[in-house]
Amino acid sequence: MKKIKIISLLLVSIFAISSCDFKVIDWYPIALQVYVESSETGEDLLNPASDMFLGRNAELEYEGERYPLVLNSVVTKEASPRFEGFLLKCRDGKYYLYFGELDGGKGYNTKFTIHWNNNMPEDVIHLRRRVNYSLVKATNKWQLNSKKTDFPIVIKKSTQFSLP
Repeated sequence: MKKIKIISLLLVSIFAISSCDFKVIDWYPIALQVYVESSETGEDLLNPASDMFLGRNAELEYEGERYPLVLNSVVTKEASPRFEGFLLKCRDGKYYLYFGELDGGKGYNTKFTIHWNNNMPEDVIHLRRRVNYSLVKATNKWQLNSKKTDFPIVIKKSTQFSLP
């Protein structure tokens, strides 16, 4: 009888200790990055100094809300995740659209729609994110206008249009 109590106590202790394996996972936040260049010349269409600047009056639609593009963003070192909205940023002399940051610990099956100025065709970006907590791994699949694409996303636009 004493042997059974000791074995039972030992098993309960093992289960108690093994159930205390709490993991705190600090998931890296998600931030959409989109470069836009001319399909003919490769010119950066997000450079505000260019006559072909495409960002004027651009908006991003996400989960039913529209976010106007903020042109006067400050470039800082990104240290802590925070939602900044839809911004025009510059890195190494190249301009890009930025939207985020979103919770990196969540799974997503969502779309981002960029509404351009001058009634240009909108661009739809789809993100499918799967998070595996037990493996501490996340996978992202990106699509641009229903076609698989790499990240950061590069949109090629024809410069054969007129801006207002």
